[in-house]
Amino acid sequence: MTAADLVRRVAVPDGGFTVDAQGVGPTAGYVVSIYPACTQSLPAAAVTAETISAFTALNADVLARPGHYLGAWHDPATGKVYLDISVVVGDRATAEELASEHGQLAYFDIDAGRSWPAPAVLSGG
Repeated sequence: MTAADLVRRVAVPDGGFTVDAQGVGPTAGYVVSIYPACTQSLPAAAVTAETISAFTALNADVLARPGHYLGAWHDPATGKVYLDISVVVGDRATAEELASEHGQLAYFDIDAGRSWPAPAVLSGG
């Protein structure tokens, strides 16, 4: 997957991507960001191949860890894109727990092809 492909995938509300260093994404499970300090948010229009490359370079040490992915999500409520580093877990309960623990707005269900709000966001805290 090219940088241009990644930019196109994140341009649409609730769009995004999860890819490893070879540009390959996971095929099952739940994607959740567990590194809030590494997360960068920016307006969707500001996401370019260059911003993705710069984010990848800045976080290369974390992205080099086994099972870690470059991720992006276009929040339909705000129009912001979140660039982050994600892991994939096998069950929804773990994804919800990790998303809440790390202050995430949502996590992504690969099988359903959509994001779900983190429980803390649903309950307001």
